[in-house]
Amino acid sequence: MQTINRSTVSIETFKRVINQICPDFLITDENKEILNELYRYINNTSKVLDCSKGIWFWGSIGTGKSTLMKILAEAQRAADKDRGFKCVNCSELATKYAAYGFEAMNESTFNEGEKPHPVERGFDEVGREPIPAKYFGNDLNVMQYIFGMRYELRNTVKTHVTTNVRKESIPILYGDYINDRLYETFNFIEIKGESKRGATK
Repeated sequence: MQTINRSTVSIETFKRVINQICPDFLITDENKEILNELYRYINNTSKVLDCSKGIWFWGSIGTGKSTLMKILAEAQRAADKDRGFKCVNCSELATKYAAYGFEAMNESTFNEGEKPHPVERGFDEVGREPIPAKYFGNDLNVMQYIFGMRYELRNTVKTHVTTNVRKESIPILYGDYINDRLYETFNFIEIKGESKRGATK
């Protein structure tokens, strides 16, 4: 099982991170409790979220999913520099596979090399990547492959996701095998409400 990091972040630091990531981020009735729960998750005190699993943020376009994942990454880094994680755009990842093949998947899976060290990672806009991606005639469902590899790493490192894809569409995009295993890997958080782009505090 993953070792739960006990480094904590203060509420003042958490608020500062929110303001740094998105000064115009609108706190609403819909996302206020989500932010509170993320704060507890980071500090390993959540009674709602499993702190040993990653987070799957899903909801309509413009509801702040990517911002929430960035807040999670930077707030963890504020608690401990080794706890932050990189957020990767899935369309860019598929494009890199088309250019470089499986080498482009390395740091998103086992991070192989002289000293393999899988790392926590966030995948932004899952479901918007081209399926399949093609590398010299070799077709690959990139995120299906990555989810399969990250499932094997679930007890070592966490994985986080943002997506507009509804849960019932996951088997269509990535197959029943992946769909069945996502529930062992993620806490699912639905981000409700209308688009907040352009809104101010």
